[in-house]
Amino acid sequence: AIILSLLAYVLLVPLQDISSRGNCCFCKGSSTAMNRSPVSGLSGALITAAMLAFGTCLCGPAEAAAFGTSPSPASTLSSVSFVGARSSISLDGESTIFRVRLSATAKASATDAMSTSSTDLASYAAEGLNIRFTEHQQQLQREKQQQEPQQQQQQLRQEEEEEETYSLNAYPDPPPGCPFSPAEWKQRCALAVSYRAAFMEDWHMNIFNHITLKVEGSDAEPSGPHFLLNDYGMGFDEITASSLLKVTLDGTQVGPSRGRVFKPGYVLHSAVHGARDDVHAVWHCHHIDATAVCQTKTGLLPLSQEATFALAKGLSYHPYEGSANSEEERPRIIANLGPTNKVLILEDHGPLVAGENLEEAFSSMWFLTRACQYQVRSTSSVGGDLSRIHVPCEETRDEMDRRAEKFDEAPAIKVECKESGEENEVVEKHDTEGLMFACARRAAERKFGAENVYI
Repeated sequence: AIILSLLAYVLLVPLQDISSRGNCCFCKGSSTAMNRSPVSGLSGALITAAMLAFGTCLCGPAEAAAFGTSPSPASTLSSVSFVGARSSISLDGESTIFRVRLSATAKASATDAMSTSSTDLASYAAEGLNIRFTEHQQQLQREKQQQEPQQQQQQLRQEEEEEETYSLNAYPDPPPGCPFSPAEWKQRCALAVSYRAAFMEDWHMNIFNHITLKVEGSDAEPSGPHFLLNDYGMGFDEITASSLLKVTLDGTQVGPSRGRVFKPGYVLHSAVHGARDDVHAVWHCHHIDATAVCQTKTGLLPLSQEATFALAKGLSYHPYEGSANSEEERPRIIANLGPTNKVLILEDHGPLVAGENLEEAFSSMWFLTRACQYQVRSTSSVGGDLSRIHVPCEETRDEMDRRAEKFDEAPAIKVECKESGEENEVVEKHDTEGLMFACARRAAERKFGAENVYI
């Protein structure tokens, strides 16, 4: 500061007159600090040097903070900063970057140049000042153009990561020393909690019935595909992720888990897993009301929304042949299920549903069992007389099917197209199956404790 003061006294003498009048040499506004006492000669030069040294206009916020006053409204300079020969001045919100090189004959003019607009500064080039201007807005525009592709790529990567990590049903990582791959462990957790959810829905019968899930990537295995099922002898409320058995289509167990394979369950489920590539989950139960409907010649009637949703999955019937422990029955089971249907009424036995995943299989079984409950109670209340039941006509059934197709839709919203500016109507579809399964999963975790299921 002392050195700058001496230099200012020698080089910036013209500023003494400005300082003595109490005007800021940077913005030409009235400076409260300078007006507090007469300033002239060396004092003015010292103030000017201090302003140069610390890069602060006395009419700006720093002066106001120091003296408890407000910046002068006449000021057009919000801040001044000096770093070597390269300086930056903000003029009415617009930053101008310039470089000043003083000549012997232009020292006095340099200070005046600093207090002028960018247009005035340009005029000093003819007097020996080498000034190069770069408009800040143009610089920002170039930087923005350079950053936009990077930001777009980063946003796309973020969206992809969110899409990959987002899931309605998340499960814990495999425990240390887990013998299963991360993908299989996730499937085991999902299937284990499915058994617990089935227990809570009363879709269990002591140690019987099965829910099976095809192991991801097992088609490429020499003995594949493989599927997971429960260890015969364990209740649905006891099954854990690690207790599930992995078997081939012929019933051979694939390590490391070992247990009991119930043949009727293996025959029924392996038939579907082996014949339908689109099916990864098979759910079978002996729910009381659903099994009662399986024993009637009317079968499932379209008496409710729930029945409509179950029927929309495609429903077939398979006549009862006895316990499903004969492998010879498998071709007939597949033939009656068909290539696309996902609900099979095993007459005098119980319902079976197939799904692309456990979420679909769960929701289909939930709608089916609920529809059967309604049907059993309604028909019982009228003594089985269907003439006293509101059975929809064919026209109404067609309308029920059309509305069922839009069951998952959210209210339509209008979205403006960036290119054309036109508004387009967008309809989002909810993941009802995933939401239903997630609700059941959370309930099972609360009841049994996640630590007792995912082990």
